[in-house]
Amino acid sequence: MALFNKIKQILNKEILLLSSIVIWGAFLRLYYLGADSLWIDEGFTITQANAIHKNFLPLLDSGEYVNRDLLLPYLLAIIKYFKGTSIETYRLVSVVFGILCIPLAYKIGKEVFQKNVGLIFAFLISFSYWQIAWSRQIRAYIVLEFLVLLAIFFLIKYHQTQKNKFLFFLLVSIGLTITTKISAIFLLPPLLIYFLAQKNYKTSAVFAFVFIVIGFLGYFYFRHDFSFLPNNYLTYYLIEYYWLKLGLVFPLAIVGAYWAVYQNKYWRSFHLFLLSFFFLNITFFSFFYYVNQKRYLFVLLPIIFLYAAILLYYLAGKKKTQLLITIFSISLLAFIDVFSFKSLQIIPQRQFILEDYTPQPNFRSAYQFLQKSLKPEDSLISPYPYMDKIYLNHPSYALAISYTSKESNESIIANKKEYYSGAPEISSIGQINSLRETGDVYVLLDTMAHSRANQKIVQYAREYTLSQSISFSAFSGDIITVYRLPRIEE
Repeated sequence: MALFNKIKQILNKEILLLSSIVIWGAFLRLYYLGADSLWIDEGFTITQANAIHKNFLPLLDSGEYVNRDLLLPYLLAIIKYFKGTSIETYRLVSVVFGILCIPLAYKIGKEVFQKNVGLIFAFLISFSYWQIAWSRQIRAYIVLEFLVLLAIFFLIKYHQTQKNKFLFFLLVSIGLTITTKISAIFLLPPLLIYFLAQKNYKTSAVFAFVFIVIGFLGYFYFRHDFSFLPNNYLTYYLIEYYWLKLGLVFPLAIVGAYWAVYQNKYWRSFHLFLLSFFFLNITFFSFFYYVNQKRYLFVLLPIIFLYAAILLYYLAGKKKTQLLITIFSISLLAFIDVFSFKSLQIIPQRQFILEDYTPQPNFRSAYQFLQKSLKPEDSLISPYPYMDKIYLNHPSYALAISYTSKESNESIIANKKEYYSGAPEISSIGQINSLRETGDVYVLLDTMAHSRANQKIVQYAREYTLSQSISFSAFSGDIITVYRLPRIEE
């Protein structure tokens, strides 16, 4: 009888449904994991990991230190030590964290409301286009999301039990989150708001002091990254990013958040924590940060999905057939989305476009061509020498470029060397001609570099290669071109 009950429990409808969601979500994340070429931000992470593997410290070949966002590079350095390197192996780390987000989302939804909210929340996390896409990148955004969800889970457990062990786990999670991305410091003010709402003034005073100290130190360390004047973009990111990119999910979340805050006073302080974290990030990155990158708000998607799940559950009504109604509701949402907004991904896909203006050229094909073409006496000039090292392990020269179009080109050049690789800078046509005296010179330029690199050198490469150039297109629409400047004969 006991065995029968155990089997019955295993075959529970909710467990079967959750298992199906997790398994299919895992498949979508693993499908042709190495199909996409590496892109430049993945190159940053791999370069950090290689530096840590070599020096145990993030000491780059240029002699510069990268002292931020270190958790993922250290994990990759450990993996490199035991398993070696490949694109699939490195990306698998992100995939694992992306998969773990799914059952964690279920647990959070179940704890705060009930199991069907957890199932809808898990469904949205599992099949979100952006969740799948970022789970396939050698970047820390999905790791950050997992750790934020973990911190939220421990806050829930602390809220329910008031046990200090869960507060300790919460603080450890936040600490790990900050080592993953410094922007996770925005978890601290909402935590202060939570304790104030709980009328726990003693703990609130401690958190206020810690936040002021960290904020003061952080300003001097990262002051070059942000401004105290709201003069950068003068618009909230969510107007474009959330409203246009998430389809029906975003308006559902707005109503769901309103309903959740007012329907249950017991969880009100918890919702204040979530919503203050949401709006603090939105406000900072919309108005006070110099780089217009939507990926910095990726970590907020689970909050939107949670409140959308809450509203969908509420709309399903409390009936005996609630599970079936819930399944029908999310299926209808998915059907409408797939044929309109396309923010959900049900069918496996080999390649993903990450966001507008994210450079995703076909480095792989370009470097395969260069690998066959480069002779020992030839030279390579590239805006991305660290990518040259990853793909070719060939010494190259750096062409200065602005990654943001807002900063000076010098931002990637330190002491006339490229910041990540230590490659010497080429800044004049005379230097190129000197290299051409000993061999052919290859110049690699993608869509972004064509507009942001030294235009005299770009035009020189275009005009003097004659027919000696080859271009490679990418799924994203980016084009990367290799120009060959033949040797100058004496």
